[in-house]
This record gives sequence, structure tokens and C-alpha cells, in this order.
Amino acid sequence: MKTDIVAGRHVGFTHGHRRPSADVLGWSVLKREGEGIMKLNSFLVLATIVAAVFGLGLLIGPSQMGAFYGVRHTPATEVVGRIAGSTILAFAIIFWGARNANGTEALKAAMVAGFVTNGLDCLILLHATWTGLLNAYGWAQAAINGLLALGFANFTFGKR
Repeated sequence: MKTDIVAGRHVGFTHGHRRPSADVLGWSVLKREGEGIMKLNSFLVLATIVAAVFGLGLLIGPSQMGAFYGVRHTPATEVVGRIAGSTILAFAIIFWGARNANGTEALKAAMVAGFVTNGLDCLILLHATWTGLLNAYGWAQAAINGLLALGFANFTFGKR
């Protein structure tokens, strides 16, 4: 695949087989008809891998992930890191389900992601409240996330 980058002007119209694909900050990226930098499917697989790595990293070891970037966590901020990890992991599930551009698969992926992130958040919040990291409102938030997880599970895996 050949891509030409030309500053400030569109080049290649006279050849008939190239067209401008983007004009960003004065740079035009030209490509052959039918070619792209990456297919949507490949991009979503890449996005899935990145989100899964960072999501699982934050979910399992928020302090270790934070230390890599120079951030020190307290036990309370580890809870927030784990919740962020579950949310990023949910995006990995959505990206994976949407990779084939099928509406039904994408909806199911979003529903599974809602189940996973709310279920994990419920467990994280239950543990954090049980160990005293959160006050009594932690129980209420755990209940909210638990009920949402049950709702997602019902509409995703239940009989219709």
C-alpha cells in the first residue's frame, strides 16, 4: 500500500486512481481507491487488546500499574483504580463484539460489558465497604451495581 503525504495541497487528482482521504492541520493524506491505513475489523481487534491489557492491569494490580506511571496509590485509590479497570475491560468486550460490524453482535457485546463491569464493580465495592475503605454509602452503591448486573444478565442471558 502506498500512501503519499503532501503539505498543504491535494496532489494526485490527475492520475485518477488516488483521492484525498484526509486534510488535517494542512496535511493531506492520499491513498489509492479501496485502500486504507487499517480495516475497521483490525482496528477494533487492536483496540480490544489494548483495552484488555490496561483494564486487566488496573483490575488486578492498580498499584503496580500506577507505579509504572509514577503514581502512588493508597488502599482507597486502589478501589477507584479497580473500578476504572473494570470499565476499560468492558470497552474491550464492546470493541470485540463490534469488530464484525454486526448490529446484533455489537448489542450483545454492550450488554455483556454492562453485566461484567457492574458485576465486578459490585464485588469491588462490597470488599471495599466490608474492609472499611468506604463508608455505609458503599453498601448502597454495591447494591445499585449488583442490581444493574442482574438486569444486564437477565436481558442478555435470560429467556425472552
